Amino acid sequence: MISFRYAVGDDAGFIVKTQRHAEVAEFIGFCDEAEILASIADPEQAYLIALDDDRNAVGFAYLRQLGRPERSIELYRLAIADRNKGYGGAFLELLLAEAFGPLKANRLWLDVFPENARARTVYQRLGFVEEGTLRDVYIQDGKFRSTIIMSILAREYRLRVAKQ
Repeated sequence: MISFRYAVGDDAGFIVKTQRHAEVAEFIGFCDEAEILASIADPEQAYLIALDDDRNAVGFAYLRQLGRPERSIELYRLAIADRNKGYGGAFLELLLAEAFGPLKANRLWLDVFPENARARTVYQRLGFVEEGTLRDVYIQDGKFRSTIIMSILAREYRLRVAKQ
């Protein structure tokens, strides 16, 4: 069973290490420890740490745009270090409950690389809708990359939970 907690400064090393994981690095950006520590201290942002049954860190999520009047929270990064155990989907379920519960989001959105089929499948299974493509919006390793914007609204989340 997965649980989570909000990150503290001591988690910055774990977050940096997880971002550099070979299966993760091509799909998410990179922040150094100083940037992570600044984000942890900023009330408009939050890092959440996924924990396994033994309370070991197995992943993280980075949320931005907290507390904005439009209540549209961005899931900027999500990475699982201990992969292929179902932690990603379970952690995302907890993030949805947090976003549409205590954080009072009206919308949770993210962008995902088109070739990240595994993540897109999980997002769609949990109710995220593809809104469109941002063409050539990032440069990675000297090449332009496009991303797909996906979101889920509070009313869609509540309807999905009610049907379960």
